[in-house]
Amino acid sequence: MKAAGFLILLLLVAGFATTVPAVQADDEGADDPALISIDVENGASAHDIITFSGIVEDETMPNRVYWRVSKNGSQFDGGDLKPLLTAISSTGSRPQWSWSFDLEISATGGCYCYVTVYAEESSGAVNLETRMVYMIPQGVAYPASGFLIYGPEAGSWATGIIQVSGWAASSTPSFMVVDKQITPSFFEPSILPETVEDCQPTTSIAENRNGDFTLDIDVSGWLDGWYRVDILLCDDVLLGGVNLMHSLSLRINNAAPIVKLDGIKYAMESDEWHIFDATETEDPYWGKGDLYYVWTLRRPSQTGSVPMDVQMGVDIRSYAVSASLSGNYTLSLTVYDEGGLSSTKVVHFDIQNEVPTVSLMIDGVTVEAGQSVKLLDAQNTMIDGTGSHDSVNDVGRLRCVWSFDGTLMYEGCQRTFSWPDDSTYRAMLTLEIIDDDGDSSTIMVELVHPDEVRPFPVAILMLVFSLLFLTYAVVHRMRADDELNIPKWKAE
Repeated sequence: MKAAGFLILLLLVAGFATTVPAVQADDEGADDPALISIDVENGASAHDIITFSGIVEDETMPNRVYWRVSKNGSQFDGGDLKPLLTAISSTGSRPQWSWSFDLEISATGGCYCYVTVYAEESSGAVNLETRMVYMIPQGVAYPASGFLIYGPEAGSWATGIIQVSGWAASSTPSFMVVDKQITPSFFEPSILPETVEDCQPTTSIAENRNGDFTLDIDVSGWLDGWYRVDILLCDDVLLGGVNLMHSLSLRINNAAPIVKLDGIKYAMESDEWHIFDATETEDPYWGKGDLYYVWTLRRPSQTGSVPMDVQMGVDIRSYAVSASLSGNYTLSLTVYDEGGLSSTKVVHFDIQNEVPTVSLMIDGVTVEAGQSVKLLDAQNTMIDGTGSHDSVNDVGRLRCVWSFDGTLMYEGCQRTFSWPDDSTYRAMLTLEIIDDDGDSSTIMVELVHPDEVRPFPVAILMLVFSLLFLTYAVVHRMRADDELNIPKWKAE
């Protein structure tokens, strides 16, 4: 059954229960098969009458409930049980009805008979239960051969070892034989065994010990495909035995799906989505149909092995990953076929963060890193970092942190600045832009208080002093020269 094939998958999903929202199936309206129980055991015998009784269980009373008797491969007797159904107390969630009828040797004659009870539901599905009994006339020796197969059901998936269960009885030494042949598709096996002439060992042999049995058949070396598997009960015909055969229609499934997965290995952080494509994934024999996909996304760089997302379902052949969050990622894809075999492929890829680019405006004028800006108003200056750039997905979530001479002042990308320290007239303003991945960029400018009075430069004072001294020296020299040129009076 498909549900049984996904047992491993259900265990896997249980490990994600803390991270994946639970989805509850709606059991309302579920229609499970009708159950039939028969109180008579296989191999029961009588010379005159065997009373059959039992119960039928279903959500609602079946449309038809009836019984039939088969002898030598032909149905010849039976009756309608629905008018005889009687409601009884049920220990389960579904109602139950009891029934009974008599099987008389006057109707069957001496035989090993197969008695089958059928329940037909409103959907048209027919469920059945069979017992093999002996109706033996007094004083007559009758060959006692019987053969029933309980499972596996027709059309079941088989991998590795399959277990055939049933009931067999023989009055002569007997053994079981397994034979197989590939068939193009499912075939409907008969409910009751067929009589066969030849019964030669071909594949495997098991001694029949009469009663319930299980037979393990190794199918691990068989190629995938539909098979007819014949189970034969071989009697000693020379001693009056009868060779009987049941045929099973099985799907052999020894090859797991082949996972083919294409997608990115590297991308820059953005608001885009990247598609991982598994449309070429297939089962080597059974093809692409009805494969069950389990996609698991992890971000080891931040969340370790805890899944960020799990998506699963039939034929989910692609998976979209948002590039809005940078990091190192793994994406694993496990694919199950209907027989329960699986294959897994894991890919690694990186989403690279774009480091923000910082931009600063003071009173509406763009300034560059290292620039000195004299403020017009010490108490009402607009500082603005909203022009900073980042990837589309991050730009709306940028943080702006302002510092004044290394001391944190503000957070927010547009603020009104007031000079905080009247004892200083020059300071460094720093703007740090931080994105949601923690990457940042910084700009630093010098602010000058509008009331700053700068001292007269010493160099200029020295120059002025030197000029004055030079002027004085020149004038003094000129005066000295004039005094030398004045004529002196001489006494006669």
